[in-house]
Amino acid sequence: MTNDILQDLKCKGYNILKSENTVEDTNQYFVPIKVNDLWRFLEEFNKESATIVVEDILDVSEGALEGKFIRVF
Repeated sequence: MTNDILQDLKCKGYNILKSENTVEDTNQYFVPIKVNDLWRFLEEFNKESATIVVEDILDVSEGALEGKFIRVF
């Protein structure tokens, strides 16, 4: 995961990195998705999952970003 990838996903309209992993899992895998109603999505998603709002991590340093994402074509 890199800041360039996050910026690219944001530019393409992806606002969520969805994960079936928990925050305790060593290997994190994410699928970028587009959510129209972000607040509704956040109210309903599993709080135990490692799902992330893209906007929330754009300013995170490169060294702190961990995980892999499944590329969207």
